[in-house]
Amino acid sequence: MSGICAMPPLAETQRVFARAVMTGETADPALPAFIGRIAPAAAFRVHQGTVMGGLTNALRLTYPTIDNLVGAEFFDHAAGMFIAAEPPTMANLSAYGDGFGDFLRGFAPVGGLPYLPAVAALDRVIDRVQREQPRSRRAMPIDVHVAVEVPENLRLLDLVYPADQIRHLIDAGDPDALAGLDMTPSRYFVSVWRGPEGGMVKRLSPPAGRFLKALLAGEPVEQAFVEAADGADDEDAALAAIRADVFAAPFATITSLSEPAAP
Repeated sequence: MSGICAMPPLAETQRVFARAVMTGETADPALPAFIGRIAPAAAFRVHQGTVMGGLTNALRLTYPTIDNLVGAEFFDHAAGMFIAAEPPTMANLSAYGDGFGDFLRGFAPVGGLPYLPAVAALDRVIDRVQREQPRSRRAMPIDVHVAVEVPENLRLLDLVYPADQIRHLIDAGDPDALAGLDMTPSRYFVSVWRGPEGGMVKRLSPPAGRFLKALLAGEPVEQAFVEAADGADDEDAALAAIRADVFAAPFATITSLSEPAAP
């Protein structure tokens, strides 16, 4: 039928619309066909405000410690820069923002706060673990008769700043105490898992952290012990740290392995 303009395919319309919302570029000739009599720039300012507000709020919920450390106004600015650089690729807002910590590492205005990426990593893992449904436990043999069981959602962070202490002080409403923390870069292992009351956090000593990291990576227990002792001044002290921080940890259960039936 002549005189009827063909409408663009839905996927193309959605692509053009999303690009205009995220970039503010409304000059695409395809836009007026579905905007109507409202000027594209005016219409998209409304949509941009809604979209940016929703994405910024999603980031704020995932990274509450970062929000408290830098303040709401600066957080909004940093979030806007991140959203422009890494727009969402899926409709699930709760899963958005995994790269925010890496973004902060290269964000010049926070160059004087080098611990922010570590804090962001902890915020993100706690948020993700809290959102997960409870899962089964994972058994990791430590000899032929005994295994240590840990939650399937147990996460171990290998950090260079005391993100757990920073988050604790912020949650406790005592930001002034941050001045007393030793911010000298060092190695910190922090375990995170979902407990009965939500996300649980426990710091591990370096030997215990190296041991658990190796086990979670699927390395045999003998190699895990070797890595735990590497750099330790005293092997007995390293073993004591593993017993206290891993085997006796709230997330761990020591179980007996089934013995083979007698012939």
